[in-house]
Amino acid sequence: MRTAQPAVVSPPPRRRPTSASGPAAADFASNSTRSATLPPIALGIPVPVTLGPYRVFGCLAAIAHGAIYVGRHVQTGERVALKVLSPRLPLGCDVVRHLLVEREISRRVGHPGLVSIRDCAIAPEGMPYLVMDLIDGGSLAAEIAARPIAIGEAAAIGAQVADALAAMHAHGIVHCDLKPANVLRTGAGGLGGWPEVKVIDFGVAHVLDGRPGHAAVGTPLYMPPEQWRGAIVTGTDVYALGCLLHELLVGEPPFAGSVRELMEAHERGGAKPPSRLRPEVPAELDGVIARALATDPTHRPPIADLVGLLTALAFANPPGACSAPPRSVAC
Repeated sequence: MRTAQPAVVSPPPRRRPTSASGPAAADFASNSTRSATLPPIALGIPVPVTLGPYRVFGCLAAIAHGAIYVGRHVQTGERVALKVLSPRLPLGCDVVRHLLVEREISRRVGHPGLVSIRDCAIAPEGMPYLVMDLIDGGSLAAEIAARPIAIGEAAAIGAQVADALAAMHAHGIVHCDLKPANVLRTGAGGLGGWPEVKVIDFGVAHVLDGRPGHAAVGTPLYMPPEQWRGAIVTGTDVYALGCLLHELLVGEPPFAGSVRELMEAHERGGAKPPSRLRPEVPAELDGVIARALATDPTHRPPIADLVGLLTALAFANPPGACSAPPRSVAC
């Protein structure tokens, strides 16, 4: 399986902020911390033992410009995820602005298929952070690497993701970075008896306000032609969902190669249908993916249509049905 290439985003200039000022900082709530620190995060920046009312525990993942930690409320004991950025980032830079965007989208959309973001704050040490619901399950990227995904499960995941994206689109918001690493399993039961999933990381989402998007922001393995040009539309997420479904079914996205090769492949189109590699994939699911991967966004189905089509396929292939891909042991 190929590893998704990182989002094409120019890093902001690095400097230590001396004060919390400006429009970005104004939206943060001030929180007290203790001076003791945990082991350094990936960038070598120590994290306070507490952030606001949360005691900070083990690191869940390293991210660009920071890390995600487990936090526990000091009074209630409730566990949360804390997305912590480096204090070296200027408060007005794009990375910090994306943190604010995530909080605002969560507040505005409020869909159960999106991870809930409770607060956005800045510690006295200068660390911006988000307080999010803690999702105990792993990402789809880990699931795809670890085991074959049943046809019904792929359809159920796709339907749940499509429903969450439809809610974002109803508010004029396009996710712009849908990929397996940005979809988490919760461990709870979901559609058709398959696992529940939630979409995360909408910091680079685009608001459809008539202004152009930023060219080439996203993950190249999942970016449709118009996204490379910054012409973001709701169909941009439909295309990424088609790529996600393809990867769930056959273990790899539709195209591979260098960034330039990927840009040319997405522009050219013509991805092989999953049934070419996995014959038991139903023609209906092949068709859904082919339409989602149309190079012209006007030829892709609305995201709401995909919810119904994928839901029907999920219920037609319930848990226990024999739909294991060729890389698994036959039923």
